[in-house]
Amino acid sequence: MVFLHISFDLDADIYGDGKKLDADMVASTFPIEMAEEMAKLPGLIWKLWTSQAEECKADGFYLFSTREDAENRAAFAKKAFPRVPGLSNVKTEIHDVMEDLSRVTRAPIDLPANPSL
Repeated sequence: MVFLHISFDLDADIYGDGKKLDADMVASTFPIEMAEEMAKLPGLIWKLWTSQAEECKADGFYLFSTREDAENRAAFAKKAFPRVPGLSNVKTEIHDVMEDLSRVTRAPIDLPANPSL
């Protein structure tokens, strides 16, 4: 299993009130349909979506079954995300999951992939 972290900045003038993120603008930027499509990504076990309103940042934390699938998503993010107006400073990190230790500390790594589909 492989963990992918994607982070990026959102322009507060576009997605917020000029100082911090606005929840309604963020919700319209990341609609539920986007999550439904993302749930179909090859090899995706789960994704956690986060935002840091005060810092105008957003993150995605993904668990993939293979490194290749994680690398494909990271490459897509690096190429496509900067083309979105108001989205910048895209960073990706890929980490191997230490599965045995993660299970001991109750990490949800054994959830079935896309159980709602």
